[in-house]
Amino acid sequence: MAGRKRKYTTEVLESIVDEYFNKTAVFGQVSATDIANFAINELGYKDIRYFHFTRNKEIKELISEVNNLYQEGNIENNNVLIEFNPDKFMKTYENDKKTQIIVLRHFADRYNELNHKVLELEHLKNQIEIELCEIKNENKKLKEKNKELNQEIKKIKDRNINLNKFAILEEQLKMREYIKEKNLFNGFDEENLMIVLEKCGFKPNKIDEEEVFETIANTNITNEEDKQNSEQKEIDEVMREIEDLI
Repeated sequence: MAGRKRKYTTEVLESIVDEYFNKTAVFGQVSATDIANFAINELGYKDIRYFHFTRNKEIKELISEVNNLYQEGNIENNNVLIEFNPDKFMKTYENDKKTQIIVLRHFADRYNELNHKVLELEHLKNQIEIELCEIKNENKKLKEKNKELNQEIKKIKDRNINLNKFAILEEQLKMREYIKEKNLFNGFDEENLMIVLEKCGFKPNKIDEEEVFETIANTNITNEEDKQNSEQKEIDEVMREIEDLI
């Protein structure tokens, strides 16, 4: 009893396989289902199924031979090119120029694609190097600016120190004048006198009332003009210190 006639002849199935490899970038393992879906979606074979390819011995061997050209690669990364075995390829398809053309065409396409990606990565690398150089230059400028700011901060701190000195000097002069005007010297005991003298800028090791009184008296010039000149002299000295820092 004769077998049932095949719906699709070997020639038709082979032409579909040829079209699949001709129009599809194939890298890795190919299944009959892939080819059947291609035939349905791209070639208009609405009722063709994978088993039409797997039940045909010649077509099944053809698909298997193509798959044997490649070794199994990393299935987690579809961008990795499966290793190509040229010796096995030439041995298998030595007399099959058509398959050689199909496979080598896809191999060349994949090579060109990867080469293009390499060029893109080289361009990206150059861009990153340029940006990195710009960042380094900007960082250098910021360091120099930071150094300048630190110097300005130091000047301001030194200026504040001298302004504080000026304020202390002014307070001492006022206290000396006040003690003299109010004649308060004789009213202090030794402990309080030491405190007042230190506040006025004196640091006596021991109390000698006559010597201290003479010092305070000499510090506050009775003549108003001389007193102003004396105060101005001390103020000028402090201001010169301030100007040196500004």
